[in-house]
Amino acid sequence: MKISNLAGLAALLLIACGGDDFLDKDTVTELPPGTATGSRFTGQYEVELYTSDCSGECPVIDYDWFTYTICDVGMKDEEDIGIVHSAGHLQIDADNSLPVTRLTGGIDADGQFDVGGWSTQEGGDVEIVARVLGTIAPDGSITATAHLYANGNARDEHIACRGTFEIRGQSPGN
Repeated sequence: MKISNLAGLAALLLIACGGDDFLDKDTVTELPPGTATGSRFTGQYEVELYTSDCSGECPVIDYDWFTYTICDVGMKDEEDIGIVHSAGHLQIDADNSLPVTRLTGGIDADGQFDVGGWSTQEGGDVEIVARVLGTIAPDGSITATAHLYANGNARDEHIACRGTFEIRGQSPGN
């Protein structure tokens, strides 16, 4: 069986996007709040992720009973996410199918946001950094670009993979 879903790819790609301050662990985990007030962006959203770019060392990993593809351009995945907006702070939570399940940062009054996060996989042998920049429109639609970097070792394979994902979605309540 070959597993090649975008969520898994996103997780491993997060490991591979390092090498600059934009995807530095300390940077993405300390993003400042924005200018938005209130909580109008809070809600559940249904989003589609599309892998638009992969670069670096993005191996196919054999786990005996399945094969895992770190990154494949053209892959699509769907995800339900929860967004909590409190003043200029924004938190995005996804289920466990994504490599980084919590992203935090800021949102401005016009709906533009910048969130990031960090996680590990393979017992800490792989580190994943993610940063997502996008906009939540007044109609509840969301558009964003996610940048991921994964770095480490899994099953004797070195990973240094960078991925870019286009995100489109909507709050079902709108």
